[in-house]
Amino acid sequence: MRIKNEKLQKTGRVLVRTFQAAVFAAAVFGTVFVFRHPPSFLRVKEIVVMSPLKHLTEFDLIRLSEVKKGDNILTLRLQDVRERVLRYPWVKDVRLSKRFPARLFMWVEEKEPAALLDLAGEDGVTELFLVSGEGKVFKKLDAADPKDFPILTGLAAEEIPERLPRLMALVKSLETSELFNELGVSEARWDAREGLTLFTKEPCIQLTLGPEGGKLVWEERLQRFAQAWSTIQGGGRAPKVVDLSLDRRVVVRNEVKQD
Repeated sequence: MRIKNEKLQKTGRVLVRTFQAAVFAAAVFGTVFVFRHPPSFLRVKEIVVMSPLKHLTEFDLIRLSEVKKGDNILTLRLQDVRERVLRYPWVKDVRLSKRFPARLFMWVEEKEPAALLDLAGEDGVTELFLVSGEGKVFKKLDAADPKDFPILTGLAAEEIPERLPRLMALVKSLETSELFNELGVSEARWDAREGLTLFTKEPCIQLTLGPEGGKLVWEERLQRFAQAWSTIQGGGRAPKVVDLSLDRRVVVRNEVKQD
């Protein structure tokens, strides 16, 4: 009797293991089948761009994502999609999310240009590039790109990593100035020996800031100009040149000095 019970138990264990193996095999087969032949509710039906777009179009983003309708949403690697979209120069950041039934949601942050960089190539030909507010050059200017920005001139390619972020910090700081919102800034010219010179739009005034050093940084020199502006205008017409490079005084000239 005891031997019979042991045989029954052993047979039961074999049956349980066989059943478990069959269930596991069925699960594996079913998973593989679903991955290779996904049902319609697992096939991408729509890519939804949630962010308002200024420089891009939804078509651009969908094309860059390389995600197509009918793709298996289970096997879609969001990190790969993100890296593909980030290759586009206008894209600063992107977030992705899978939503069932079979939709891919996309949130995109675009880069915002704040200046143009005039840069000479090895052949001596100058080209214009868009620069972000953080001082990053992110694309060559195309005919369809916005162009109404201050132009940064005089920088050599090797100076960009050190000088460009500082120049952009200065240009961005002028956006909070009521006076410079009125005058506008058309150009910021850098010279390794002479330092920085700004040119306003209307009226066109050359503001000589010089090298950054001494007692005042560039922002403080421009603040001193703003404080003196009403006095400078007292002569009845705007000056051609205002020299702010000296620590103790502001020099105003009605003619541009010729080299």
